[in-house]
Amino acid sequence: MGAMNELIDQAAVGTLVRVLADAAPNVAWSGVADAGASLAKLSLRERTDHVSRALLADLAAASGPAEYSTAARIFRRALRNSDLRHRG
Repeated sequence: MGAMNELIDQAAVGTLVRVLADAAPNVAWSGVADAGASLAKLSLRERTDHVSRALLADLAAASGPAEYSTAARIFRRALRNSDLRHRG
């Protein structure tokens, strides 16, 4: 499963942080960046859980409990970024 783990690695999370920062500059995204730096020994499932917890925490820190509408608006804006769609 080592190759599968590379689907969510530090570089991928770094790209995610940059894209999210462009989409929502008022959110620090420091928890997501920290999560990306601590993925090395985690399985793919553990990586997804770790990054998703960091996403929720950063959203909550910026605006209180993360609401679906806030997260959806940010993620939809981020999906327009070609860096996120064309990682390779």
